[in-house]
Amino acid sequence: MKTSNTILLIMLFFWSATTSAQDGIRFMDGSLAAIMSIAKERNKNVFIDTYADWCIPCKRMEKKFKNKDVANFFNEHFINYRVNMQNPSRAADLRQKYDVVFLPTMYILDPNGLIKYQVDKELTIDELLNAGQGALDPNSYFVSDATAVRRKDGTISGGSKPKITKPASEKKNNPKSVDIVKAEPKKEKTQSSKPIDPATGNISISEATRRAKILESYETVDESSQKVLAVLGEGELPPEVLRQEAYLRLEFMDGSSKAAASKYLATQNDWSTTENRKFIMDFVSSTFSKEYDYICDNKEDFIEQFGDAKVKRTLEVLTYRTLHNAVPRPSLDEAAVLYTKLGSKDNVKQATHYYVNRLIADGNTSDVLKISEDYLDNSPNDHELMYIVGRYLSTKSGRNDNETKEAISLAKDASKINPNSLIYLDLLASLYDDVGDSKKVKFTLEKAMKIAKEQGVDFKKYETKIIKMEG
Repeated sequence: MKTSNTILLIMLFFWSATTSAQDGIRFMDGSLAAIMSIAKERNKNVFIDTYADWCIPCKRMEKKFKNKDVANFFNEHFINYRVNMQNPSRAADLRQKYDVVFLPTMYILDPNGLIKYQVDKELTIDELLNAGQGALDPNSYFVSDATAVRRKDGTISGGSKPKITKPASEKKNNPKSVDIVKAEPKKEKTQSSKPIDPATGNISISEATRRAKILESYETVDESSQKVLAVLGEGELPPEVLRQEAYLRLEFMDGSSKAAASKYLATQNDWSTTENRKFIMDFVSSTFSKEYDYICDNKEDFIEQFGDAKVKRTLEVLTYRTLHNAVPRPSLDEAAVLYTKLGSKDNVKQATHYYVNRLIADGNTSDVLKISEDYLDNSPNDHELMYIVGRYLSTKSGRNDNETKEAISLAKDASKINPNSLIYLDLLASLYDDVGDSKKVKFTLEKAMKIAKEQGVDFKKYETKIIKMEG
């Protein structure tokens, strides 16, 4: 007890120091173990937000944390904790127990550290409040769509999920702790007789209901108006049942469909069937998955079944999410591999542009210069990267003389390769002006004005600047 009180006093000190000037949710500082110790002593749930300085959705979430209703609710009901995933020790501390792949990822834990809620996307204010409200139910665990609550007994309340009804039937003996109900299959005039189109079918609410009823033999009793989730994973189940379970869980949008999909695919020796390719396209969710690798390795087969545009779009979305939201962020080489799997012929160029822009956003000038210099030695005609780096240096606060010279050199080289680019000439004129070389400023402006006239675009700004210089 003495140790616990000591930790509490230390943490309260950190808390007050961290939040004294903060409006919004009051986030504690310290180790995860210390946070959980306080949560257990106060018997409160823990809200955890993970972020990084480079994460744009995280910055938008930070503004939502300052919303008055959000702040009042979470400050009253939760121990709140933020983890900067760029902090190696804090990130490792969290990853030892919980899986953080994309940012932002948010958790609500019970006082014992069990996950009550998990989501890896940006939420609206209403979704955030709904998630918090749902997690206050002591029997509510692991809901991630911020609209429905799944309870420990498997029932779900709230949200707009398909209603699953249970006909009366006899209980069967079962060694598990959950009472299992065996129901006779219910005949349906229309939906039950319609096969699933494995190549093109989209999952509708009515279809989800039909699939749920197929699973009635494995479901718990619905004792109220709450929906009932199939109690699966209890022993060996037929592949078709596992497949239907995955689609049902996909409708619930609670994150459990990933594990269900993996269970089904583990039963399949041949992933190349029309049905299995459709299943893989429906459930692929990350570039870190076997499903993603399979699509990339068998891209032509998927294109033949789904069309080039859909396959390309699916892979682009997954790649974008990894490049911009994964934690840790991919290295330059890893980015090049991702672009290669997209089928890019300029994978090195795209990866370098991505990586340099990321370094620019981080303000890492030394690495910007090193990476771009190494790349331009092998790709000396990439005027776009020259402009990107030159413009960054031109706007950099407190740049030194060497950086200014480098910016001018890059702008000149870019303009030589693409002499009709007005933005390149604008940058060059601006840099000459910064170093006080009026002669070169005027020469560059005159060249830009001539090109603008030839291109039929507005040239007045150049003319005005030249007249001002001459006056």
